[in-house]
Amino acid sequence: PRAAETLADRRSVEALIDCLPTPRARLTTPLTVDYLLWRYSAPGLDYRAVVRGHGDEIASMGIFRLRSRGSLNEATVCELLGTSGRPREVGILLEDVGKAAAVDHITCHFSAAPRWFGLRHGFLPSPRGLTLVVKPLRKGVAPDPRVIGSWALTLGDLEVF
Repeated sequence: PRAAETLADRRSVEALIDCLPTPRARLTTPLTVDYLLWRYSAPGLDYRAVVRGHGDEIASMGIFRLRSRGSLNEATVCELLGTSGRPREVGILLEDVGKAAAVDHITCHFSAAPRWFGLRHGFLPSPRGLTLVVKPLRKGVAPDPRVIGSWALTLGDLEVF
């Protein structure tokens, strides 16, 4: 389903967000239903969602975007919610993304996971890596935004429309 349709179930999405751990000492985008709806309801962009849970309860969610890369179809996973500390759940959600759309490959960023995690699930590291440009506007910002490990970013945070 379209991400906007899934996110419209505010009660279930709020319950999922309430269960998410807060990244300690890392900079991240605060998640709210309003933010997710704004971010993933952009007209003309094909954001979709896969969910896992029991009944009306959402235990985990993956939000992804479909696009063409030359002759290939790609699913870019922007958010993996409710999977922290559960590598098996991440693997299942990524499989669900692959089944939900006819894609040739999936791209994802595992900001909180060790490098072996992506490799274990068949992901290859980007040859160029990530370049993040930051200019602190005041002294003493903690954690230090100039240190890449201070950030807990998703592809949804980084993706330019």
